[in-house]
Amino acid sequence: MIKKFGLTLGGLQQKILNLVLIVILLIVGVFVAASLYLSADLTKVVQESAVKQRESMTSISGQTMQYMLNNSMMRNNIMEAMIADGMFAEARGNVKTLQEYATYLYTHPDEFSDKPVYPPMKKNDGIPSVQLQHEAGIDPADDPNLGLAANMGELMLSLFQNSEVINSCFIATSCFIATVDGNIIFVDDRAGAYFDEDGKVATFETRQRPWYVGAVEAEDIYFTGIELDASTDIPGLVCAAPVYANGKLVAVVGADIFLYQIAEFVNDSTESGVIVCIVNQDGELIFSSNDEGTFKTSTSDTAMDLRENANQELAAFVTKALQGNTGLTT
Repeated sequence: MIKKFGLTLGGLQQKILNLVLIVILLIVGVFVAASLYLSADLTKVVQESAVKQRESMTSISGQTMQYMLNNSMMRNNIMEAMIADGMFAEARGNVKTLQEYATYLYTHPDEFSDKPVYPPMKKNDGIPSVQLQHEAGIDPADDPNLGLAANMGELMLSLFQNSEVINSCFIATSCFIATVDGNIIFVDDRAGAYFDEDGKVATFETRQRPWYVGAVEAEDIYFTGIELDASTDIPGLVCAAPVYANGKLVAVVGADIFLYQIAEFVNDSTESGVIVCIVNQDGELIFSSNDEGTFKTSTSDTAMDLRENANQELAAFVTKALQGNTGLTT
């Protein structure tokens, strides 16, 4: 045994010292092991929390973006629908005004004096004018009510000049109760378009036009599908309404809407890459920003009712859309 610094090494003291050292080493080892375990576990917890946090943030962000996108699309579509509806509502309102005034005119003829009305004159091209056309074989001078109907001229001129929607308005005195019927008095600024190749004012078969037939059959305000203007071949729609006096049909009034005016509105909406379509009450496309495929527009004689489309989802959507607001639909 060796004594050093008052300690006896090699005896009981040595054993106790060794035991103490072992215990200290064990404690240190356990502490280190526990620290490493807790550190690893904490790292795992932090990593899992970070992943869950990212997933939660991604989910919330995605839901928020989807919500904002849906709301934005809904607001845009509602606004565009209101603008488009406003265009047709204006045309309908103008035709309703014509119908009411014409009804009063024909039921109170003694309150009005006859007014003259003349065929289109080339010098008036570009100037809003009250003009007269008639069907083939008809002499306007034989119509005793033509001067009475000419009283509509001032009102039609006012509506035409103050509307950004209608491109012409008219009263067709054609009906089924007299052989002299077949005249149409109208207002527009395209006097030069109504002459034939011989330089004579072209005849106009009023009673064969879809707007006339449709309004008479509907006995109410009627919108046509897409029609080609009889004189200019410009595609457009016509809103028309029958006029009755003493229970008899005496005239049909109406207004033209050319599609290029609707096109300007729709094309403004398509700059962001979306497709905008307008569908009429018969499920027919009357305007679309597409020029091919399912959403290509065509004249009413060849137009397809989208409610009968082979794509059942599209057919169901259009059917629902004609009944009210569909909400956002994928």
